[in-house]
Amino acid sequence: MMVLAQDWQDEESCRREVARAILAFPGKLLLSEGTFDCVLDDLSLGGARFSCNRKIDSGREVWLKFDRFEVFGTVTWVHGRQYGVEFEQRLAKSVIIEMR
Repeated sequence: MMVLAQDWQDEESCRREVARAILAFPGKLLLSEGTFDCVLDDLSLGGARFSCNRKIDSGREVWLKFDRFEVFGTVTWVHGRQYGVEFEQRLAKSVIIEMR
């Protein structure tokens, strides 16, 4: 796992209740049409930002696999090949701590 030394924050992230772990961690995106490589860019208890070369529409339900974890969620925003996903169930704080 590679953790970026830079602690990047934008206005939106400064307003968040829960801190995000800034990552560049390889993962898998599971869709009905197959499994695709992705990179988990950041992670919080309630969601994540990931990059993928596969086009995914906002509103799409996805499974994200990273390390030994699997989470189900819905893509809430798309910006180029970066995606935001909101998890159906919040992660345990221990997952965020472990991924840092």
